[in-house]
Amino acid sequence: YSDSDSDYIIPEISQNTVTTPAPQAPQVTPAPVLVTPKTHWNSVFLLSVVWMAGMFILASISLFQYGKLKQKVRQAWRTEGGFWESEMIETAFVLGYLPPKIYLPANLGEREKQFIISHEKVHISRFDHWTKLVGYIVLMIHWFNPLVWVGYGLLCRDMEYACDAHVVRGMNIQQRKEYSIALL
Repeated sequence: YSDSDSDYIIPEISQNTVTTPAPQAPQVTPAPVLVTPKTHWNSVFLLSVVWMAGMFILASISLFQYGKLKQKVRQAWRTEGGFWESEMIETAFVLGYLPPKIYLPANLGEREKQFIISHEKVHISRFDHWTKLVGYIVLMIHWFNPLVWVGYGLLCRDMEYACDAHVVRGMNIQQRKEYSIALL
């Protein structure tokens, strides 16, 4: 060694030194993916098809029932008051939207007819036929939710109670009894 290299110590390599290879990183196997994107989209697609099928079924049932009802009132005749009477129906109702029409059973007495017409006129003035349509559309969209079914049933019931309350507001007890009997 030279004097200039005295600051550096270089170890001597002996013949007996065994070199070992550097340790390698352990092999990592990726964990299996339980839901692949393809499986996820298949599930979403399947659920969408089931949801749309439910809406289609409810819409079909509704249109079928509407068609049957229209068939029943096809033979209805217009009365002097602008209402429609039919021998084919058993209960009064509002049908149509622009303009809505009141249909009455043909076998009603005059007093009963006046009570029922008052009740149906309140439905029309409160736009209950439109409210019921919107409620049914919500029901068709959310058909899988049992709370929406309950809500729709309560909506229909409350509309009837509200109309009854409005009609009997100015009646005495005897008139209220007659009204109740007429609606039953």
